[in-house]
Amino acid sequence: MSLATRSEVIRVLAVLSAAYPKEAAAYGEKTVTGELYIRMLADIPGKWLEAGALQHISNSTWFPLIAELRKAAFDIQESVHPLPDAYTAWAEVQNLIPSVT
Repeated sequence: MSLATRSEVIRVLAVLSAAYPKEAAAYGEKTVTGELYIRMLADIPGKWLEAGALQHISNSTWFPLIAELRKAAFDIQESVHPLPDAYTAWAEVQNLIPSVT
């Protein structure tokens, strides 16, 4: 899955700005804060970032902090593609060892 492009992050910020119009001016693409959001959210797949932003909008009356967007995006990703438990992960490693030796 590809990471969010600059334009995808800007689109998410635009959606958030529409949902929270009082804070919109502070989070524009050409503000220092907007640039920070763009940089700090670029390592998240675009669809998870958008889903996290929409989830935040449905649950909060405040513009999200970067950490809140990251957590929401990764929580959604984890619910769709859960990480294996330690036992299952170790079994996968053990099964792969013969193929590399």
